[in-house]
Order: sequence, then structure tokens, then C-alpha cells
Amino acid sequence: MHKELIGKLLGVTVKSVYNYEKEKRKIIHLLNKYLDDDDANEFLATDKILKFENMKKNAFDQTRKSEILQFLTKYKAEDLALSLANSLESHGVVSGMSKRLHKTSYKEDFLRDLERILDDLAHEILTGENTEFQSVIKSFNEKIGFDFSDLDKPIVYHIITRYRVYNTLYDLDVKI
Repeated sequence: MHKELIGKLLGVTVKSVYNYEKEKRKIIHLLNKYLDDDDANEFLATDKILKFENMKKNAFDQTRKSEILQFLTKYKAEDLALSLANSLESHGVVSGMSKRLHKTSYKEDFLRDLERILDDLAHEILTGENTEFQSVIKSFNEKIGFDFSDLDKPIVYHIITRYRVYNTLYDLDVKI
């Protein structure tokens, strides 16, 4: 990495960077080993480095996906769907979805409806228009003892997509 960029990152002069190198300071070694000029410029411009942000997010998504899958293996689709339908209805959201949930016996169908609700929830949070779906999800979470949120929508979508490609929802096809 160029000495000028290191100086900007550390808030020191180029001469100080040369001195730090002579002194074999670990920070100089760290910056040269793990950052290139593009990374440094991106950080100086945005206060973050997107490739590291994405790595962090992906690690979170994998952990969260495991939590969701582990949770889903504990319950029958019918039980989850009924809890979600009851949560919708208790908040005045009687729709084709709530009626369909009463008949749901496959986890893929439950997940598709959950994904739609999480999408509505994300829209509601973004626009701040009302709190209907926030109440529905809160009620659903209390009934099932889990903590689904709008942030889980991409993970639920990933699980559904995997089913479409591999015809399996991991171990979720097994009825308990």
C-alpha cells in the first residue's frame, strides 16, 4: 500500500510512516498485509470496506440460517402455519393467506407465506405507515418461542430456493 494512504489512515505524515516501518510497527505490517490501495481509499471515502462488510453479513446469515433450520425441524408445518394464521387473525388480518395457512401441511408452503409476511413487515418498517405486521410477527414469535424478523426474509427465501433446486428443505421434509 502507498505510504500516503497509510499516513491518511493513521493521521500521520509520510515521514512518520517511514519511521514506523523502520521500527517494524505491527500496524504497518497489518495494513500492508490485509489492505490494498483500493481498500484504503474505499475506507477513507465511506468509513467501511464492502468486502469485509459482506463477509461479516454472510457469516451472520449462515449462523442465522442454522438457527432457523434447527427451529423448523422441531415443529410440524401444520402447527407453525396454524400459529401464524391465528396471529394474523388476532390482529384483524383475515385474508386468503390466513385461510390457506389453516390448510397448510408442508413446510415449503408455510415458508412461502412466512416470506410474504416478512416482506410486508420490511415494507411496513421502511415506510412507517402502520404497525400491523409488526404486531402479527410479535404475536407469532411469542406463540412459537422464536424471533423471526424482517431481516430473515433473505434466509427464508434461500431455504425455499434450495427446495426448488434440490427438492429438499434440508431435513425439513421429514414429518415429525
